[in-house]
Amino acid sequence: MKKIFSKRLICFIIVALVSVSLFAKGAQEESKAQVEKTGVTYWTFTGNMYNVENNILKQWNKENPDARIIYNPIPAGASSEMIIQTSIATSTAPTITGQLEAFFANYLVRENDALVALDTLPGFDDVIKARKAEGFLDKIRAEDGHIYIIPVHWTPALGVYNKKLLNEAGYDRPPRTFSEFNDFASKLVAAGDYIAIDFDPTPAWWKVGYYWHTFYMAANGDVQELGKDGLDFDSDVSRAFLKFVDNAFKKGYASTRKEAYKFLENMNVGFKALAGAKDILRIKRTRPDLEFIISPPPVPDFIDADHKPWVDASVKGIGIIKNSGSVEKAWDFLKWRFTNIDFDIEQIKETGHFPMRGDWLEDPKAKAYFDNNPDFRIFAEYVARSN
Repeated sequence: MKKIFSKRLICFIIVALVSVSLFAKGAQEESKAQVEKTGVTYWTFTGNMYNVENNILKQWNKENPDARIIYNPIPAGASSEMIIQTSIATSTAPTITGQLEAFFANYLVRENDALVALDTLPGFDDVIKARKAEGFLDKIRAEDGHIYIIPVHWTPALGVYNKKLLNEAGYDRPPRTFSEFNDFASKLVAAGDYIAIDFDPTPAWWKVGYYWHTFYMAANGDVQELGKDGLDFDSDVSRAFLKFVDNAFKKGYASTRKEAYKFLENMNVGFKALAGAKDILRIKRTRPDLEFIISPPPVPDFIDADHKPWVDASVKGIGIIKNSGSVEKAWDFLKWRFTNIDFDIEQIKETGHFPMRGDWLEDPKAKAYFDNNPDFRIFAEYVARSN
């Protein structure tokens, strides 16, 4: 009986494997035929962004059966930049790709002439006007003066204070200056096993850069710390920031132990210095009991009280790769995708990533959403004051 059962099981497995193989082969052939028919493939963003893009693309393919797009999340690898560069070099690139930061897009154009200049395509100005995004163009303009990506990530990096710890240190509002923050930090650390600020000690250049970039812009407005002469080490703002960081570690307001940072787990961190709307989404989902206050970082004492801070923004966009499919059909999809604000609002709901728009505080649909989600309104207010 056992032998008969085993034989049947083996036969079943073989039949199943053959069926799966044939199905996969059929799906592969269907995808190949579809690509040959429409000429459009798309490597989307990964993670929760893929779920959003998946729903958008399903709607497009349903409404446009003769212009269906074959899509997948960008393949896994050491980095998305490396995957995209390799695909271009081996002529296996998709027609459309996400995960394009502005500096990387500029590199692909300068070194490989690999991307389509979107601002040369018909209807580009209409897309930008629909998004009230004229004021963003110079921030994403390449060295040759053209626009190669439309950002779907333009999320300001603000900070988050633990309201309970802020109050415990005697503050009912976030500290505005470095001196005020140091006073808050000294009182908080003296009150218990707390960390005042999460200067992450992970030795990653990009993380250090984000801290410097955000604190620098908070004090200097829409000015980069990296200019044609390199990093700005000598300005009053830079010297004040470096002194602020040095003091934080010397006084124990920050820690060199990675395991010490438990903003969500044990809520022992007073101020999470770099937080996007996705972090707020995570807090709301995992710690609905945590009361918090969203704020830009503190600034040097010599910065006027009426100064409006700017912050860093996580900027990643979508572009079209040359000689990899039908540019016209790809652009038809992108125009459709970027002129529907419902897609953008759904993206914020699911991922916490803000796309590039200049009308977040004006559009009736966006306003209705932010009226019910005031924490995200704060990020919307800073979209125009981030870079």
